[in-house]
Amino acid sequence: MSTKPVIGLLLAAGLSSRYRAVSGRHKLLEAVPDGLPGAGTPLALCAARSLLAGTDAVLAIVRPEDEPLAGLLAASGCEVLGFASPGLGASLAFGVRARPEAGGWLVLPADLPFVRPSTVQAVRAALAVSPCAAPAYRNQRGHPVGFGARHYAALAALDGDRGARDLLETRGWQRIGVDDPGCVADIDVPADLEACLRPR
Repeated sequence: MSTKPVIGLLLAAGLSSRYRAVSGRHKLLEAVPDGLPGAGTPLALCAARSLLAGTDAVLAIVRPEDEPLAGLLAASGCEVLGFASPGLGASLAFGVRARPEAGGWLVLPADLPFVRPSTVQAVRAALAVSPCAAPAYRNQRGHPVGFGARHYAALAALDGDRGARDLLETRGWQRIGVDDPGCVADIDVPADLEACLRPR
């Protein structure tokens, strides 16, 4: 088993255009509504805490001008890296290139605030025996997605808005069945938060 650190990558450099168009508010600073885990906590902070609980360190990729979010995540224990991201793939590649020495990376978009720490820990454990791993809830692939060090070159070369889906599809991934609806509950618009309040 590798003794190299497993690094969490919190992808928080998006523009959240759909959320802002509906609400006029910063999605990742939006407070979790009452009745959900982490009520009152900003969405991005919930995601960061889960990632911190299952990795050796977390790099938060944030737009350079987004000082409120950067300050919040730095105070939580993340190392914050400013990046004017043109898309998800570019953010992921930027984070991986920042830690080329890592034994692996766990990738979590910051708009998945309800991922359980136990899910993060399960993905990390799977990297000890598999080069790619991800949780699955009711047959739907979720996050975080874990990549071993052998995938450094492919991840570092990503660009634009397409993430690592092609890499997973072509090289395969270990499916980790979890009873965690939060691993597939990404928040794109305010109605998605309301949906999380309904029983699944």
